[in-house]
Amino acid sequence: MTTPLKAARPPARESRAARVVTEVLNPFHVVIPLPVAVGWHQSHPAVTGLLWGLFAAVSGGVLPYALVLWRVARGRASDRHITRREQRLVPLAISIALVLGGLVVLVAADAPDAVLAVQYALLGMGVVMLPITRVWKISFHTAAVAGAAAVLTVEFGAWAWACWPLAALAGWSRIVLRDHTPAQVVAGAVAGAAVCWPVYALIG
Repeated sequence: MTTPLKAARPPARESRAARVVTEVLNPFHVVIPLPVAVGWHQSHPAVTGLLWGLFAAVSGGVLPYALVLWRVARGRASDRHITRREQRLVPLAISIALVLGGLVVLVAADAPDAVLAVQYALLGMGVVMLPITRVWKISFHTAAVAGAAAVLTVEFGAWAWACWPLAALAGWSRIVLRDHTPAQVVAGAVAGAAVCWPVYALIG
């Protein structure tokens, strides 16, 4: 029986466009600059928030991404999007630990609230995604984009609503590439927004 992920192959042009979108909206490409942007915007002087944002970006994004790339190079993950669900658990758990470790340093050093709030939001999203990933391949792409859009909307206001269609675009790309079902991309977006919006609004 044909599964939803094994539907008819999309046209080559559509498939290429979906691949570009998937690469550009890689979850790490989304979450790495997020603490830098909000730290710079909310802190006075801005350079203080920028520096703390860079630290958060490294501990919560660059290091986890490096871990994923290392696992790909060692053959422990199929690709940098970790399309096989069972390969996602270990890097996700280690990523949560790295975010938590960075958060401990940020709290101890009295980092800006905006930077702390982003890390708490990412930590919460990871904690929610981990048990779901054990049994179901929820979309990390749409979770990251929707979570980032939620943070940016709280922080920057109305103009940031323009970021929300990117979550739909990311979901479209994952469906076209047959890496996720529609339910998985919708669930990812809901999880990302539902965690990140209230956490960032309360702390940041």
